[in-house]
Amino acid sequence: MQITERIHQLTLPFKIKLSDTVAIERAVNIFILLGKHVSLVDAGPSGSEKIIFEYLENIGRSPEEIKFLLLTHAHPDHMGAAAAIKEKTKCKVAIHPSEKEWISNIHYQFEQRPVPGFFDLAPLPVQAELLLNDGDILDIDVKLRIKVVHTPGHSPGSVCFLLQQDNALFTGDAIPLKNTPPIFDNWSESLTSMEKIENLPYPKYLLSAWHPLAQENEVQDFISDGIEWLYQIYTAFDKLRSIEKGSIDNIARRLLKELNISEENFNPLFQRTIERML
Repeated sequence: MQITERIHQLTLPFKIKLSDTVAIERAVNIFILLGKHVSLVDAGPSGSEKIIFEYLENIGRSPEEIKFLLLTHAHPDHMGAAAAIKEKTKCKVAIHPSEKEWISNIHYQFEQRPVPGFFDLAPLPVQAELLLNDGDILDIDVKLRIKVVHTPGHSPGSVCFLLQQDNALFTGDAIPLKNTPPIFDNWSESLTSMEKIENLPYPKYLLSAWHPLAQENEVQDFISDGIEWLYQIYTAFDKLRSIEKGSIDNIARRLLKELNISEENFNPLFQRTIERML
């Protein structure tokens, strides 16, 4: 899907395998930036390179034109295809220093964050040539300039990218989606990052990994909903923590009910989020 002259969005479907018989259907947005060369914001899970390369060829561009792969963070649904893309294109991979080892040593990431079906989503490691820090300015192409905004919370090295020419903000998973199970490593950091995003000049386009495109007046509502949702989560959690004496599993399932979310949305990542809040 073309968003501006420079920005295209691809929505990539995938499955998280919970067991031999149960899998969760998911999809993630990645973005293609067009200039003299091609740059990518995130890679998608393993196998996504085929969809990306085919899309480029359909719009008259070549996979070999990919110069940069900018990762919003290192989770497998965002970096799983990175090794295959780099092998084909020799592009430069960029990530925040906090998560450099997470992509270069995927077994280390899995030990720290054991996602079901991890190695189906991210079977191969990849090395980063560029390390991204808060406030960095990247001239990725002729008249294409990106500012890096460090937004930890969902993960330690989560970053957003502001494409200045289009006033477009790529947020990865930094903004929690209202009425969906929260997934973050640190609630307090997530809130601070949301406030940081809220205090930026509002972009014309807000491009999330999970949410449809928000633009113009929709941007403020999307950011405000994310902040409100974080507070709702913590308020419900704090109430349960004082009365619930069961296991983490019980607290997590009770929290879903408090938030009016169906228990079929329960998954190990949500349970891990609750563990991090204790």
